Amino acid sequence: GFFAANEGASDDAITPAIVRAWCFGPLMNGAEPSGSTVDARLSCLSSFFRYAISQGAVARNPCAAVLRSARKVTTPPALTVW
Repeated sequence: GFFAANEGASDDAITPAIVRAWCFGPLMNGAEPSGSTVDARLSCLSSFFRYAISQGAVARNPCAAVLRSARKVTTPPALTVW
């Protein structure tokens, strides 16, 4: 996971580039993550950093500078648009 890979790093050492590399990094089976997986990873990590800021543990959220993946919106197959 993210914290195991960055163990011992200070909050200043965690950059948006590191966050982006982890969010867009391969899954455990080596496959490329879907857009929803990237967004879930980023959301989870960002929530952690927001909490850490509220507790005074870190000064900034490096996730704030990372753009979410572009996902196309699709209509579910059971619905039609007239």
